[in-house]
Amino acid sequence: TFAEIGRFNNRAIKKRALIVKSLCALLVAYFVCLSGEGDQSVVGTIKAVIDENYFRTSFKIDEYLKSLPFSYDYLRKAFKKEIGTSPLEYLTIRRIDLAKSMLSSNPKGYSIGEIAEKCGYSDALYFSRVFKKCVGVSPRAYLNDKCE
Repeated sequence: TFAEIGRFNNRAIKKRALIVKSLCALLVAYFVCLSGEGDQSVVGTIKAVIDENYFRTSFKIDEYLKSLPFSYDYLRKAFKKEIGTSPLEYLTIRRIDLAKSMLSSNPKGYSIGEIAEKCGYSDALYFSRVFKKCVGVSPRAYLNDKCE
């Protein structure tokens, strides 16, 4: 019937649009590699984006990496090769360093939850777990140590 033909044609158009979008992303990646900028500029860009956004709770490193016209695994390996850590580890280090700084000089008396949010964590419990894993003590213990 005509309705079935119309639905089939719409699906074909959507598939063609997806193929064209993918080919464009591939061409951009290819030209970046040919221009000699390759790994260093991409890794530098990723690092700069993390440095500009690490304290935002809305910043998701995986979503950002997947938005780039390179394979996710390629980006992780290139970043680790140049920086020495994965992008997620680098993001975590930046956030935990900020948290340690805020806990060391807590002039406004922020709660652990407020510090977690200011460091890019929307869940204070998750922040506490990550902090303890990285630092070896809980944020509360770290704060108490710095106050004594």
